[in-house]
Amino acid sequence: MSSVTRMLQRLEEAVQSFGTPDPQRARDGTDQDVLAAALCAVARHYGVEIGVPSLVSGLPLVGGRLPLEYADAAARRADLAATIDDADPLALTSVDLPAIVLTQDGGADVLWGIEESDDGAERWALVSGPGQVGPPVQLPAADVATAATGKVIRLRPLSRLDSRVAAGADADRDGWFLPSFAASGRVYAQAIGATFAINLLAL
Repeated sequence: MSSVTRMLQRLEEAVQSFGTPDPQRARDGTDQDVLAAALCAVARHYGVEIGVPSLVSGLPLVGGRLPLEYADAAARRADLAATIDDADPLALTSVDLPAIVLTQDGGADVLWGIEESDDGAERWALVSGPGQVGPPVQLPAADVATAATGKVIRLRPLSRLDSRVAAGADADRDGWFLPSFAASGRVYAQAIGATFAINLLAL
């Protein structure tokens, strides 16, 4: 290879390093906002279509990525409520899932489910990485627990929470007396009748 050819190759590599993302880094997700992408995946599960740019627009980013302390603010843009907890991902129940599990390599995986073999000897976790297309992959649950940092993000649709709050507000607005009186109407009727009879006999 001539010196001119080598020089051209070096110039081409330098131009690519400035202007074009490394395909390998893109495949590995190192240029991806993994937390925001995981939030989008869970939002999609609940029927909300939103992209990463809309999710993080206007929020403070660190290195171009959504920091953990703004996860709830971003989640609310996707009609989700986020709760960040210290928890063993394998201790999560079906009520908690799907949830986001933060990993020691800076990743954010979506945990969709935990399965056990018939004899209970093996446990498997259904996990998908940020931006993964297709169904989640099945991994040994112990490997998922080992890779986790101990931080999990539980997510729930805000619309469900709002409906529960509205139901509670309606109950408070109606008060407690009338519903209680209606439910015990027969008892009150008997008490009133007995009081009337006693007063009548007293005459």
